[in-house]
Amino acid sequence: MPAVPQATSFDVVGSHPPAPEAPADGDAPADPLAVRYRLDRSGRLAELTVGGAPLGLTASGSGAEADEAAVELVRATADEVELRIAGIRHRFTVFAGADAVWVSTSDGQVALRERPRFPDHGADAAAGSLTAPLPGTVLRVLAAAGEQVAAGQPLVVLEAMKMEHEITAPVDGTLTELPVAVGDQVDGGQVLAVVEDAGA
Repeated sequence: MPAVPQATSFDVVGSHPPAPEAPADGDAPADPLAVRYRLDRSGRLAELTVGGAPLGLTASGSGAEADEAAVELVRATADEVELRIAGIRHRFTVFAGADAVWVSTSDGQVALRERPRFPDHGADAAAGSLTAPLPGTVLRVLAAAGEQVAAGQPLVVLEAMKMEHEITAPVDGTLTELPVAVGDQVDGGQVLAVVEDAGA
């Protein structure tokens, strides 16, 4: 079965000794650390990118010589990862805490918090917000911000999963926000429009 590239990102939420990318107490988190990897058909690490920088990989078992940046996954369990980097084995102990994962190395420890792969854009949305049911593309915008709209009136048409999804006004009111335009790519849960209830 062909391996599919996987991607995730982490916030660096602490380290010992303090690392330059780790925020001080009370500071906003630093830029997220993006990790992308792919395994080959045999389950070996075939691609690894950390923070946007590709790491060289050995062609394990093929007779290819490791270059000075080559990385090979030797072993991985829930609490330990072992890599061979430029021919030298490195062991990383992993501890999953309540709100972060601590990784211990010979240089110290770092605490990472995985970011949600599918952020909930609607979690902090204003009352009356209409959100995208799925990731997709805005096909049509059928109203303008500031207009009075009626319950059931189509406001936005979204194409997702090769189907059209009509976003309609839930109540009579004023279309106070319309932050999308035709052709926009939107995430599932992203706010497409806000309708202020006329009876509120």
